[in-house]
Amino acid sequence: MKNRKLMPKAIIIANPAGIPVLTLPKGETLEMASTAFSAVFGTLKSMTTKKEIEITTQNFKIFVRFIIDLGYILIIADKDLSEKESWIPYSILYEMEEVLLESGTSYVTDEEISLFMKKYEEILDKNERILEKLKSIEKKFLVLKKLIGNEVFSLLMKCSRNLLSFEDGIKVNADMVKKEKITHSKIFEIVSNCEKLFIDAVKSYI
Repeated sequence: MKNRKLMPKAIIIANPAGIPVLTLPKGETLEMASTAFSAVFGTLKSMTTKKEIEITTQNFKIFVRFIIDLGYILIIADKDLSEKESWIPYSILYEMEEVLLESGTSYVTDEEISLFMKKYEEILDKNERILEKLKSIEKKFLVLKKLIGNEVFSLLMKCSRNLLSFEDGIKVNADMVKKEKITHSKIFEIVSNCEKLFIDAVKSYI
């Protein structure tokens, strides 16, 4: 089984009536998802435009996005999820939104379920790889800082288009992810490009 570190505990797709039609991963999270969904149902009914909200319950942080005429996407994360890690549920929200928009329907057929499950497995794999790449960039960042000083900060800003910064470690700008609706796949692409640039930069100096 892949490493689920920092991954949401559950992803719920609900129709416009607020009825859950799909929970990922399948099976093991149904009871938890049902409990969490009940906690936010009243709030969902008040969401009448395409927007998102974040709710903290006794046990979870729940990130909700409403897509007009298509339904809701809920991301259930650990209550202790830090601000530094909050980019993960938001980027997954936007990734899943793309799948829902592509389907173009609030009725989740077997074909749509297959697409959502495939996307979930893809996100699971990429999330692990993003975290590994961020560690790799951080190591190269520290090496380059000794070699070129503060120029390394400009290099990081340039390669990540300001998405990454260094504050006691490499950090993904969660506010930018939310503001620009950056998907998980796009973050993977940006982080991968930055990692390559930093690897090449270290090689050029050593």
